[in-house]
Parts: sequence; C-alpha cells; structure tokens
Amino acid sequence: MSDPGRFCVSGSSSIGLTSEGSTEQEGSADAVASSKNSAASSSSSDEGNVVEEVGENVASQESLVRHCMEKFESGVKDTTLDKLQLPEDWIEEIKETWLAFVERSGSRQAAGEAVWDAVMELSPHLQKSFRFSRHVFAVRFMNGTSSLIADAGNPEALKDKAEKLAFQHMNAVSLDNVETFVTGITTAMDGELGHRFSEVSFQSFRVLFNYIGGIFLFVKREYGERVRRILRSWQDANKYSAEQREPSEVLGDVPAQAPGQKEPDVDLRTGGDNKAAQRKKVIETPQTFRDMFMFNASVMGYADTDWMSCTLDYLGAMANNADKPYRIQEECHVLALILNRHYVPKGRKTVSLVSFKTVLLASLRSVMPQDWDMDLEEAWTWFWGQIARTLSGCLAKVSRYRRSLQQLITNLSEDDLSTFRGSIFDKFFETSPGARNHLKVSATRLWYVVDNILLLAMEIYSEPSVKVQEVSAVGLRHVGMSIPSQFFAPLADALVESMKPYVDAGRQLALESLRWSMELLAQIMTRVNVEGSTLVMKAVSQNDPLALRRALAIAPRGQRVQEVLTVTVGSQSISPLYWSIETGHLACARTIIQDLMTIRGDRSTYYFGCDDLFHRHPDVISKMSALAPELLWPLLDGLIWRSRIVKGELRRAIYYVKNLIQDSSGNFSENIAFLAEHGDPQVIVHPAVMKAVDVIWYRLAMFRFVLQRLYSIFTLCVLLTGQSLLHGSTSRENIIVAACRGLTYVFGLGPLLCQHVLHFLRDAMARRMVRTIIGPIPRYLLSPEWFSSAVLLFVLIAMLSLEPVIWCLYYGSSQGDLLTRSCPQSDPVRDWYSAISALAVMLHWCLVLLDLSIFSTRVLAFLLACSYVASQVALTIAAAFFFVFSFATAINAMDHTLVELDGVQSWVLVLSQITLGTVPSDVWQSIHADASVQIMVGVFCIIMVTFVLNLLVAQMVASYGQCFTDLQGFARLNRTSHLAEMADRIPRRRWSAFLETLHLEEPLEFSEGDRGPAGGLQVLEPAKAHLVIQDSVQRFSGSTSPDTPWPEPKEHKDGFERLEQMLLKLRQTERRKGGHSSSGASGLSGRSPFSLSPESENSPRDAEPHPDSPTRSLPSPSRSLRVPDL
Repeated sequence: MSDPGRFCVSGSSSIGLTSEGSTEQEGSADAVASSKNSAASSSSSDEGNVVEEVGENVASQESLVRHCMEKFESGVKDTTLDKLQLPEDWIEEIKETWLAFVERSGSRQAAGEAVWDAVMELSPHLQKSFRFSRHVFAVRFMNGTSSLIADAGNPEALKDKAEKLAFQHMNAVSLDNVETFVTGITTAMDGELGHRFSEVSFQSFRVLFNYIGGIFLFVKREYGERVRRILRSWQDANKYSAEQREPSEVLGDVPAQAPGQKEPDVDLRTGGDNKAAQRKKVIETPQTFRDMFMFNASVMGYADTDWMSCTLDYLGAMANNADKPYRIQEECHVLALILNRHYVPKGRKTVSLVSFKTVLLASLRSVMPQDWDMDLEEAWTWFWGQIARTLSGCLAKVSRYRRSLQQLITNLSEDDLSTFRGSIFDKFFETSPGARNHLKVSATRLWYVVDNILLLAMEIYSEPSVKVQEVSAVGLRHVGMSIPSQFFAPLADALVESMKPYVDAGRQLALESLRWSMELLAQIMTRVNVEGSTLVMKAVSQNDPLALRRALAIAPRGQRVQEVLTVTVGSQSISPLYWSIETGHLACARTIIQDLMTIRGDRSTYYFGCDDLFHRHPDVISKMSALAPELLWPLLDGLIWRSRIVKGELRRAIYYVKNLIQDSSGNFSENIAFLAEHGDPQVIVHPAVMKAVDVIWYRLAMFRFVLQRLYSIFTLCVLLTGQSLLHGSTSRENIIVAACRGLTYVFGLGPLLCQHVLHFLRDAMARRMVRTIIGPIPRYLLSPEWFSSAVLLFVLIAMLSLEPVIWCLYYGSSQGDLLTRSCPQSDPVRDWYSAISALAVMLHWCLVLLDLSIFSTRVLAFLLACSYVASQVALTIAAAFFFVFSFATAINAMDHTLVELDGVQSWVLVLSQITLGTVPSDVWQSIHADASVQIMVGVFCIIMVTFVLNLLVAQMVASYGQCFTDLQGFARLNRTSHLAEMADRIPRRRWSAFLETLHLEEPLEFSEGDRGPAGGLQVLEPAKAHLVIQDSVQRFSGSTSPDTPWPEPKEHKDGFERLEQMLLKLRQTERRKGGHSSSGASGLSGRSPFSLSPESENSPRDAEPHPDSPTRSLPSPSRSLRVPDL
C-alpha cells in the first residue's frame, strides 16, 4: 500500500465537498500551460509505469487508452490506490481543453462558478453541506483542479496531490457526491465549450476525475478505520489512572551490577534489611498518561527539553480531531511556529520527531497493555508519520518566513500603506459583495483593522501561542457580530493580492510568508466562527427572543444552562449572556436571565441555574448595574420562591441568597458591595437583597459594629466631662478636667489624625482628587461622615492650640495650682476656646448620632429627610440675607427722620428682627413715625414673611414628597455600605462559624418530603403579604435523562405560532371533509392562504401536526371566510 496523504496541504479543494477551514495555495492555468512541454518527456520516461495489473512493458498508446477506458471510464473504482498513466494525446487534450474552458468562461472565477451551478442543479441538497459562498468554492475548486491537471502527465505527483485532497474531504466524500461532481464538471465544460468538447475530451476528463474520485473513496474506506482507532485509543489513554494499580518497585539511583562485580559493603550496625533499601527505591507510578509520557521522556534523556511537552499538548488536539484533517493541518502549522523557537538546523537545539514517536508509542503501550495490538501500532505509526512529515516541511519554511515578512511590512512607506489599505477592500468587495452589509464603519476604522491584521500576521511568527489565543478570541467576537465565516478567506486573499504590487521579483519569499500566515489566520478565524456559531449565539446576535427560546427548547436539560453561559472553542470562551448585555440586546438578556432563574424539575432532579450563573460570572450584578440595571429585577425576582399553599395564614418561602452572602470560595460575596455601589434605593429594598443583608447584619455584623462605636461613645463622654459637666475651679475639679481634656487630645485627636492622614495619602497616591472651589481635595471627603470628621479634626487641633490649661501652666506653677484654667495669660483666648469647644461638642454629637443611626433605618431615614430639605432652608436663608441687606441699604438711602435708626447696621438688625418676629415694640412705634419708611418696611414684610417663608414651607413639602418613597432605600444603602466596608475586618473563623449556622448546603423542601435545590434560607411569611396564584416551579413528567430536552410548556409558545398551527389544522380538516377537489376549488390547494410562513403545502408541519395543536376538529370554513390582515 502506498504512502497515505499528508496533512500539510498546499493544494485546494477539488472533487467532493470541501472541508471547511482548509487552506490552499493559488494555482493558475499558467501551470497547465507550462507543463505541456514536460508532458511528453514525463510520459515517455514514465511509459510502462502503468497500473500493476497491466504490467510495466506496455508499448503502445492504444493499450493505454484501452486500459483506461476499461478501468475508469465506466465509473469510479475505489479498490486500489495505484498510479494512473494517461496516453500522451489524452494529456495534451486535457490541458488544452481546460485552458479553453477557462478562456471561454471569461475568467477562472466564472469557470468555477459554472461548475458550482452545474453541480447544484444536479443535487441542490449539497448546498447546505458547504460552509462558504459560491465565490470561495470557485476559487478553491479552480486552484485545486488546475494543480491536478498540471500534473496529469506525472503519475506520482498526481497520485500524491489527489491523496492530500482526499484526506481533506474524508468526512464529506461519498460515492454519490463524487459521481455528481464528475457529471457536473463535464456538463459545465460541455455547456461552455460546445463542439470544442469532443468525445476524446469527454473520455479523458471522465477517466481523470473518476480516478481522483476513486482515491477519495479509497482513502475514506481504508484510513477511516485507523482514524476511529486513534480516537478511541486516545480517549482510553487519557482515562488511564494508576490508582487502580498496585505501586511497583522501580530500580533507581543504583547502577546495575556487572557480572563478577563485588557487592558494596553493608553497614552491619544497621542490619541486613537496609541493603535492599539502598538498592531499591519505591517510587509512585505515574497517575496520568501525561505523567507516563514525561516519565518515559526523562528515562530516554529528554527530561530537560520543553519541546516534547509542548508537542504533547498539541498532539492531544490533533488526536481528538483525527477525523478533521483541516484541524490537524491547523494544529501542525501552529506547532511548527512554536517549535521554530527550538529548531535551529545547524545549532545546538534540534527537534527529534523520531524520538517523540518512540516515547509516544512506549507511553501508549504502558497505559493500554491489554488493548494494544498491531492494528493500534500501525494506526499510531501512520498517524504520527503524517504529522511528522507535515511538521518537517512546515519547520523548513517557517524558519525563513519571519524575517522576510517583517522586512516587507516595515519597508512600506506611508503613501504605499494608504494605497494598500484602500485597495484591499475594493478587491474584497468585488469578490464578496455581501460583506458591504456587515462593514458599516468609517474608512479610518477599516484601515485600523488592516493594520492590526498585518501586525498579527507578522507577530504570529514570534509569539504564536499568544497570538493564536488573540485570534481565537477575535473569532468568537465575530460570532456575536453575526459575521459569516465565508468572508474570512476572501479577505485574506484580497490582502495578499493587494500586496503583490509592492513586492519585487526577488522578494517572493516575503509574499509567500504573508500568504502562509494570512491563510493560517483565516483558517483559525473560520474554524472558531463555525464552531462558536451555536443557535443561541445566532439568536443573541439577532436580538430575537423567540429564536432564543426555540434554541433552548431543543437543548438537553443537563446542558441548557451552559448553552446560555458558555460557548467554548478551544481554550477561548464567550458568554452569550454577557455578549447580549454588552451589545445592548437586552431582550435576549432578559430571556436568558428568566430561563436561568426558573426552577424545573422531573422525578429525579431539580434544575436551577442560579449557582451556575454566579459561578460563571461572579461579577454579574456589577455588570448589570453598569450596563443594564433593568435586568437586576428579573435576576433578583428569580431568587425567591413562594409556595402556593397557605397553612395557618402563613406561606412557605425560600430566599436563594447564598451567592449574595458568599462567593464560590466561601468568602464574603462582593455582590452586596456591588449593590451598594450601584446606589439604587429601589433595588436595595428588594426582598432578596434585604434578606441577605439582614441575615449578615443581625447575626454577625451588628455586635461588632456596636463594639466599634463604643469607642466613639467613650470619647464623647470624656469630652462632655471635660467641657460641659465640670465648671468648678477647685483643685480636684481642675485635675479631672485636665485629665479628660488630655484623654480627648490623645485618644480622640490622635486616632482621628492617623485615619485622615492614611486616607489622604491613599487617595493622593491613587490620584483620587476632586477639584472644588477651594482647590483639590481627596475623594473620601465627599462622604458626609468623613467631611464632618475632618472638620472635627481641625476643631480639636484648634482647641489644643488654645487650651487654657496649657496657657496657664507657668502661672499655675508659680501660684501652686498647676492645672488651673483661670489666669491672665488665658484671658485673650478664653472666648475663642469656649466657642470652638462648643462647636466640637456639637460635631461630636452629630458624628455619634450618624454612627448610631445605622441601627435603626427609621431614624436614619429621618436624618436623610432632614438632609434633603436642608438645601431648601439654606436657599431661604440666602434669600433672607439678600432682602435684608437690599432693603437696609435702600431705607438708609432715604431722607427719613428716624435718628435713632440711622445707619445700615441698624436697619440690618431691625429687618432681621422683623424676619424672625423678635422686633421690640418701641422700634415699631419709631417706624410708624415716618410714612415712607413704613411703606418700605411693609413691602419687606410682604416679601419676607408672607412670600419667602411660605415658599420655604412649600419647597420643604415638595422635597420631602420626592424623597419619601426612597427614604427607606437610602437608609438601607447606608447600612449596606457600612456592612461591605466592615466585611474585610471580620475574622475568618467567625465568618466560617456564621456560614455553618445558615446551612446553605442543605436542600430545602418545597413541601413535606419534596426536597429542592440548596443554597437558600427558608422562612414563613404572612399569606397576605404576597399573592401567589401559580407555583413558579415547572414540573415535568416523562423521561428523566439529562440528555433529553424539556417539554416546552404551551404558554411559552409564540401567539403567531399557535395561530398558524390552528390554521393548518383547519386546512387539514377541510381536506378530510371536502376532498382535494373542493379544497382546490376553495383555493386551499398548494400554499395555504392562511399560512404565516413561506412553507409549502408539503411542509412537514402539514404532514405531522404539532402535538400541542387542538385535538378536536374545527368546523369547516365557508367560502366567504375572510382572513384578517395580520
């Protein structure tokens, strides 16, 4: 049997169904013409090398013709894999006819499209087997077929190329497909050439394509079993576990004793048993296939080489995709790029593929000793032989590609780059007009994309592992953008074609390196796009909730959650949920959330996606808070289950708040901090959030918060004792007052100063500064509590600087009373000190009140209401100052006779007293003495007392009404923020004990004996608090297999779909009653006028009505039945 095909393919697709992702080099009709001159010599030199059955000494061309006609003209033969020797005149006829076909068609592209049309006309069902467009097929078909025809006179090269193509199409090829393509090609050529397509041309092309098709079928039949063996054995090898085996003793660290060699001396003091311990070393058997492989590699002297481990990683991907040649080709190319860093032909480091094969086979034998046989040996030898041959060829090319491509790109000038960028998309749109509908960005954005593509094509040679991951991630993002995979290969071709004018004749290696890297990038992008284009991702990209529900309806119940949370291709993954949120497709995002938070159950298991959601996306609440706050409500609503059954005016309820309390590692969950940072007062009062916060607060945090606030209460008591309670001047009181004030400065001012210095430095280093009127301030001072604390800090510093006890130290020591507060030296500062100390006491009371208000949300809500209306009071005071000063200056400018009220300051005092209602009676009598002054004062009273003060009342009422509904929410936000800040200071031991008391890992009962999912808190609520008409748990009968989809509930169906099913049922009823003739007369034959979809009469939906359609026959419609305009 001859050498099988290689995976490193340079041809393109030819016969059969082209495997998606295969890469090709451009072939041309010039290759056919250039091979004419060598055909005669090739055929003469190979004359006699006909198939083995004919013999080696066939003298005449007639015998060749007769032999070819007998063996290949009648049909496809797949019995052997032999060489084909064609007659010389047939070779000339094939090449000339092929050139004429291309010329008559107008271009290679048109010729390929003509073949496509002919094949699709013969078998329209083949179109759905192709994952690329008509244009891409034409390019690949013409490239591959031209390459095969160019070697028609070289039997060895023809067989080799046909074999390569056969391995690319091993999954898709079949006898019917081959015969269809052979007939389609000859039909297309006959249609274009007419009389030029003679009988000899027909016979020669039919023999050639039947031979190629036979190779395709032979490769599939003969090597398909080998591929299946490789897949099965690789799975078995990776299931290997040495835990089931007994530990074996392996000789180590002691060289084998040569015959006649004297044994080493044994220390008699340790006993004779230690001799065996010195000669044997019990080691642990490798636990996995990888461990076994690395152990064998180290035994063979490759312990310090990293290329073997890298090759083993990629071998796993190849073995798992042994039935996908294009995937093996891609992995070989990537592995060649990685090994190129270790592969220096004349250097110190080399890659020994033969040694890798030895280690591989030895490891496979070790992990599968009972299953290993000669068939597996032959299969793995063949498999690694193809990989080794591909790697060797790729390594030889890759080592020269990197530098040449880098020089090509870096030497392009800016003008050349601009022209190059513009020409790419012109060529791309010519070959793929449909791409215009997907590229809706500016030209500069397209140029940016081109620059990044060139950068990737260049850097994939230097950083292959990193860049392959980046390309895979970009491919998954294109899945979310609904970009068809058929556009990647034409874009790569357009980029290479646009680069040709800038490449000199002597730098073709650079162009070849660009083509190689671009084909690899296009291949990776295409594969990732195809594998990642699930039904869920397609529905999400189109923002179609109905299509999304239909996609989930056919998903296995065990995989339904993963369908909407993870789409994995290789090592890259994308979340349909996150993609829908980031792209603004919130209708699909809401559908996904509702599906995840729905509890479904059968007789065996309850399925609830809450834990999977938070495990896959721990920051889902943060993401929703930033991009889609409206999605928080269906998420939080799904965390609550309430029973429909009421017992004793109480209803059973379960709050699944495990993921709001703890994360997957058992630590404090950041979701509560995310909700507090979001700052929505309505979300924070959601029952699920309130339950989670209250459980942590009342069972764990409140006691620690009280202990922390006792320090503030202590400092307040000390401050009050030293400032407000003791005012005597006795020696004992002076000592107590001085001690209290000293404690205030040490334990009140000291910690306060340290806290603010640390926060200031932290914000300054992080550049969290906010510009204000007075200049930049740290961001932490924007908090009312911290701002009040900062003011108190400066007040205490001022008190310390003006402290009378310090000022009187010298005087008190001379008078015998060291701690006195009354002395001549303290008289200048006593008044200032008393005012500042009063301010300090007020500030301290305010801070203590703010700290303690967290214990009662009602008190905190009252304080928040006061802060809301305080702004209106401040505006009213400002207005009062304005009117007081304006009227005071206006009245003083008048020529009045009130001497006792002369001066602006006098009128400011009088008008202020009028505003506050404290004006003396003699002042009123003085005002009545002057009519003009009385008028001005009357106008002032109307404005201030009647208008401004009543406006203040109206403004306060309006402000309070606006914030009233959210006061409880803001109060709980304050408590939640303090709880999130304090969570990091809770000891781990205490937190673990707290979690144990919640029993979050225990399943909770929906009813007696009905144990549902775990992760919640079960409570009894008043039945009238929440009305529950229908149980939120969806229960299903039937099969309990996780691989079975859930039956779709009737209420989940689309209204139009139900209407369509009813109308289809109506049409079937009419047929049964009236027969086909009446049906045709009434206009119901053919396509139904009632159909809401473009399906034909013979649709499967007509033949098999939906199970949920009505079973009772509907009345026959009359001819006058009018269908409403939908």
